[in-house]
Amino acid sequence: LYLTFMLLFLLIVHLVSVGIAVKKARDIVWLSASCLVEVLLSALLALLSSQPRGTLKLWSCGVDSIADWYTTSYNPRDNYCAHEAVFPLWTSMMIFYALAAGFVIGIRLPVAHFVCGDRGSRSVYWALLYLPLLVFLQVPLGGVIYYGFPYAVFSTCILADLAKLTLYANNLKQLFRRRAEQVGFAGRYVTSGLALAAALVFHNVMEDARYLPVVFFGPLAPSVLFVLTKRITKTSLWS
Repeated sequence: LYLTFMLLFLLIVHLVSVGIAVKKARDIVWLSASCLVEVLLSALLALLSSQPRGTLKLWSCGVDSIADWYTTSYNPRDNYCAHEAVFPLWTSMMIFYALAAGFVIGIRLPVAHFVCGDRGSRSVYWALLYLPLLVFLQVPLGGVIYYGFPYAVFSTCILADLAKLTLYANNLKQLFRRRAEQVGFAGRYVTSGLALAAALVFHNVMEDARYLPVVFFGPLAPSVLFVLTKRITKTSLWS
């Protein structure tokens, strides 16, 4: 789930940068498709390059505590864990980011130049700026991200949904008719559901069927509550 989150996180960052850098709908579609291909190829090649190489399987040392991410004096369990206690979570992310940067140049740059008429060039430059930043954040904060990402992701998705609903509080029909907003809500719903699932895994309760409704309906609860209570709320403060 951690690796899935990191994959989705980079995809979302790519899509947000494209949405800011480009205004024409056709260009957004082409560049968004390019972002999806870049992330999927990067993830696939990173997986194939990890042990055992050339397969879709991963050998893992496991993570017992946050201390495993910050080893000072460590007795290795095997050859791979000797140099990386959380193998392959750290190494695979470095490979993933390196491949992502390469595909930004190899795939998105030609798309931005030949298909979008250089209108998407800014999204390429921005990607080459924030990808190194993500690498530098991953090195010292990998353990914090690993244990904190479910709560941070869920909170961010819920706040983003509520922010959108607040901006369109007086015209919710217009909001839900827009294709981009529908995709955005669906993406945030899936992401926050995965975050809840990861939190349940950390607490060793994911196998309990009683918690499954939390994963499926938990991300919707704040938005549904907002819509149901909008009629009895003073909306003049939002206009």
